[in-house]
Amino acid sequence: MMQCYDEMLSTAQALGFEVIEESIPSDCDGLYLWPYRLIVIDQNLPEYVRRCTLCHELVHAEHDDRGCGSRTGMAAEARTRRETALHLIDVPKYKLAEEMYDGDSSKIASELNVTRQVVEDFRSWLQNQEPRRIVMKAC
Repeated sequence: MMQCYDEMLSTAQALGFEVIEESIPSDCDGLYLWPYRLIVIDQNLPEYVRRCTLCHELVHAEHDDRGCGSRTGMAAEARTRRETALHLIDVPKYKLAEEMYDGDSSKIASELNVTRQVVEDFRSWLQNQEPRRIVMKAC
């Protein structure tokens, strides 16, 4: 189920994670600091980016990921990006947006209220699925 930012904050707190917003280095939108069960989100980001970032960091937190620098960390990052996309994007809505905007990832992202990176990660997942596994409701 797709949640708004405030609902995700409540989910994080219910799971025992603290979330704070503050200015962080420009090369990073958010951080999960596993020893402290702390998620830091850049306060200067637009809400839709904060929402995507919080979801991403929550996935790291739920898996107790401890960094992305190692080989294990790179695999965790790939998993996190995939799961984030699956949390934030609804398949039928994506398919409709894909058709409406002729595959333009920026316009699709805007329509779905996610970042372009989330759209690209969703596309990667979608391309790896067997066609019969993606079910769309008939109109």
